Amino acid sequence: MKILIWIWEFPQMLVGLIVRLITRPNYDSELNVYRWKYLSGLSLGAYRFISEYSGYETARHEYGHTVQSHILGWLYLLVIGLPSIVWNVLHRHIKRLSQISYYSFYTEAWANILGGVPDYGKAV
Repeated sequence: MKILIWIWEFPQMLVGLIVRLITRPNYDSELNVYRWKYLSGLSLGAYRFISEYSGYETARHEYGHTVQSHILGWLYLLVIGLPSIVWNVLHRHIKRLSQISYYSFYTEAWANILGGVPDYGKAV
């Protein structure tokens, strides 16, 4: 089964493995995520990274991105990854956008729904 996931999600799984090897995060077995020093979360296939300060709902949100990866396979980086990164940067730097919930963007709202995050339109 794992080999099929690696084939179906190869681009993001490879990048996730490289990120894990470069950043050397700590694995949190309770939440099934890697904790790192950065404030943003990142999901690349089965590799989920969250801030050392984040909690359960953030882990669930990132799990939602993992489900998106399972659904979209090789298309994940184009359909979810790239738009999500662009949205993150724009949301942080454009004041008018910062008044809109970060989780209202389709990539983030869908991840919240798939991850079972309650009140999915609000910040995690």
